[in-house]
Amino acid sequence: MQSVVLIGNSSFTLDLIKNIPHHGSIANYTVSNARYVVEYPDGHLYFDFSEQLSTHFDINELKKIPYGSPNFILLTFTSKELLRKVLLKGNLRNIYVDDDHGEIVPVEKFMKTL
Repeated sequence: MQSVVLIGNSSFTLDLIKNIPHHGSIANYTVSNARYVVEYPDGHLYFDFSEQLSTHFDINELKKIPYGSPNFILLTFTSKELLRKVLLKGNLRNIYVDDDHGEIVPVEKFMKTL
């Protein structure tokens, strides 16, 4: 499994993720206040909300985030196709992605690398 960190403003929460359409999913459920799961026939996505994720970024990385109070969601996925599906069809705009390789970029730029 692979993961990326999704970064948004203070309104970027698991509730926003729950409310986007997850076309083709076979199950969507809340595991806890901090975890939401979307299952597809060919894999799954785990969305984990954590305020502590910000501590994993150094000061230079945090400067790349244009929000004063950003929220972080760790997205663990089983395939890049599922990642592409949720980012494209989920209409997630104005978020940034940390690709776990030192790059924090707007979601639109990240999508071009998939």
